[in-house]
Amino acid sequence: MAGGQQAEGPSGRDARSNGADVPRGVAGVDGGSPERADTDPLRPSLQASRGSGQGRRGATREGVEGRGGSARNVNKHRAVVSAIFNYGIKESSFSLPRNPVDVADDARDAELVRVAAYAGLRVGELLALRWGDVDFAGSAITVARAMSLGIESSPKSGRVRRVPLPAQAAAALKRLKRRRDFTSQADRVFCNALGRTLDGSAVRKRFKRARDSAKLRPLRFHDLRHTYGSLLAAAGIDLVSIQSVMGHSALSTTSRYLHARPVSEQAEAFTRAFESPAQAAV
Repeated sequence: MAGGQQAEGPSGRDARSNGADVPRGVAGVDGGSPERADTDPLRPSLQASRGSGQGRRGATREGVEGRGGSARNVNKHRAVVSAIFNYGIKESSFSLPRNPVDVADDARDAELVRVAAYAGLRVGELLALRWGDVDFAGSAITVARAMSLGIESSPKSGRVRRVPLPAQAAAALKRLKRRRDFTSQADRVFCNALGRTLDGSAVRKRFKRARDSAKLRPLRFHDLRHTYGSLLAAAGIDLVSIQSVMGHSALSTTSRYLHARPVSEQAEAFTRAFESPAQAAV
């Protein structure tokens, strides 16, 4: 190395950047080799991201368009940086606390799962959701479209529906709304770093990894929707209302959730139905 300086051992740390430990020699990040950093195509984006408060991701729409980089190149560079940090978080390397590249994606996916569980939307409907479809004041979501194999089309039922927005789902959406970019009426609620539509297959795979990491039983992403319907039925919501909010074409599809309603509760309702007005008043 220049100046006769000795390199640190494998367990060394270099200077901190934005409060996070960075391995020595990672090009384009503070502490990297000057010779490598000068030629690293990521260095301008990383420096710009620090100045703008975007973190190391540096892949927002403004940054990409401002430097003239294609979305494909940005994603390739981002994948390289992510792989570097994935190596750095291993105990056998630098034991970094986390991969900063993936933190924002994890937070977005967590909110997506919450909305799926508390609003009962299909994954394709979630991916097609735009901020203009969310009515915070009216506590409702308008489901007007869905993504299927990368193509936007009408929902599965072919009809637009309006779904109640419970407080739990509203809180998740409000947290997403606080992000810096992609919050206009036409923007996707759940999007990547460039504001583009997420891949449904990748969303399911990340859900599966998170589920397995949490040691949960092997539930599918779609089971969030089934749980939603079952909880509504168990709470006594009538089947026609459940059919409407879930977008089922036939009531027979909704009837599968009747199993969640206790028979004893139904018996009580039947008893009240057969009572005379005088008996009911007692």
